[in-house]
Amino acid sequence: MEAWSKASPGIPKWTKHTVAKHITVGGLGATVVGTPSQVADEFERWVAEADVDGFNLAYAIKPGTFVDVIELLLPELKRRGLFWNDYEVDGGTYRENFYGKPGQSGPLPEHVASKYRWRKGMSSGEAIIPE
Repeated sequence: MEAWSKASPGIPKWTKHTVAKHITVGGLGATVVGTPSQVADEFERWVAEADVDGFNLAYAIKPGTFVDVIELLLPELKRRGLFWNDYEVDGGTYRENFYGKPGQSGPLPEHVASKYRWRKGMSSGEAIIPE
């Protein structure tokens, strides 16, 4: 209750009822409700103030929430340059687009994490963690 009180000072008193109401839609994450323009305003504020680079969206009504996001919110985010679909590797995975290399399925060979891969067909004895 103390954490919620600090995070949301506009709510005078946190009770079981206010907690239940708060987490009803979207769980414990931030809940943004409004017109497409109002929601985009809040997303844009998060990008500007906290350098947020992605959004995890929860639904309240299935499939209605997703339809609303696609038909109403995405066009507004596109107008503001906060959403795009012209990635370097058309139809590529996150990793392929991150590195801009078709077929890239893991960290680059020079990246320290590439030494920690347990490759397909390797036994557990062969998958040694480097010093």
